[in-house]
Amino acid sequence: MTQSVKKILDHVLARFAGQITRLEVHLSDENSASKSGMTDKRCLLEARLAGRDPVSVSNLALTVE
Repeated sequence: MTQSVKKILDHVLARFAGQITRLEVHLSDENSASKSGMTDKRCLLEARLAGRDPVSVSNLALTVE
């Protein structure tokens, strides 16, 4: 899964490669593996940009994909 996420992000963010100094991806299950829910998978992306404050976004969904 790590390689798949890296490949997608490398492609999508290629035009910003010179500006992004670090990109962090956090995938989590919001209410643990023992429970299920409609939107319990969370993806958080944080981009650190040269000379700027970090930018982050998150989303909840049924699956990590």
